[in-house]
Amino acid sequence: MTDTKTAAPAVSLTAGFVDSSWSINTLLEHYPQVKPVLDTYHIDTCCGGALAIEEVAVRHKIDLTVLVEALERSVKAARA
Repeated sequence: MTDTKTAAPAVSLTAGFVDSSWSINTLLEHYPQVKPVLDTYHIDTCCGGALAIEEVAVRHKIDLTVLVEALERSVKAARA
């Protein structure tokens, strides 16, 4: 019997640039310009860099939507 189950694809919280399932390290690899946003929220980009944005939001008690929107604005502003 063959297992037909497949892993669900990662789903972005928004339809924009940032995927909330990415790690902080992955986010910074794609968009280093978001570092000031992470600093504003006191998000560790060193030892905590392996954590997903979703997990970081929970640990820092930050509304995930607010955080992702701030990251998205930062990316868009840098591209303008």
